[in-house]
Amino acid sequence: MSESRCRNEAGQTLPMILMFMVCILLFAGLVIDLGQAYRTRIQLQASADAASLAGAARFPDSAVANSTAYQYSAKTGSKNSIPGVPNVAVNVKTVCSKTLPTCLGANTVVVDETAAVPTTFLQLIGIKSIPVKVHATACSPCNAVPLDVMFVFDRTGSMCQDSNGNNDPGCSDMANARSGMMAFLGEMDSSIDRVECPIVRMMAGDISPRVRPLRQRLK
Repeated sequence: MSESRCRNEAGQTLPMILMFMVCILLFAGLVIDLGQAYRTRIQLQASADAASLAGAARFPDSAVANSTAYQYSAKTGSKNSIPGVPNVAVNVKTVCSKTLPTCLGANTVVVDETAAVPTTFLQLIGIKSIPVKVHATACSPCNAVPLDVMFVFDRTGSMCQDSNGNNDPGCSDMANARSGMMAFLGEMDSSIDRVECPIVRMMAGDISPRVRPLRQRLK
């Protein structure tokens, strides 16, 4: 009788083992899939931040700011698209923030990105994707207090010499300094920024004959 009972009880732990294995797989899938969703969210947030900053740098042209933000977003085919995460929905808006000092049409870029991160193990219980949404804003100009920027431009004869002290007919140092300053001034907006160019000439003997006054060179 006892031998028959033992034979009947054999294998009764198999359903429990299967149940525990399923639970372990579900927990492992939860960790893996949620980890993938978290990693994707970090990448998505980084792309939204980059898009908003790139767009804000193109103000005051709102249309260019909008298109630039899309170029740097995580949208498929854009510069910051995320491998393995297709069909990222991107919404870009250019708005006027009244809390900032200047608003000519728009001064803030708002970027919202939404993605559905595909799952692997969670599909066993019917969860095929995990929704992820991020938000980013950037402004330009953002300073509540105007800033004064001063250029100190060396116009002495040394700007027309190479590192060995030999004369440089092309005045490469002068040309490079001028190009850098003009590039910086090119980012200024005359409708917002007040740009002045005072010329201070110390002594006539300190200026190389090959170097024209700065006021003339900027024309």
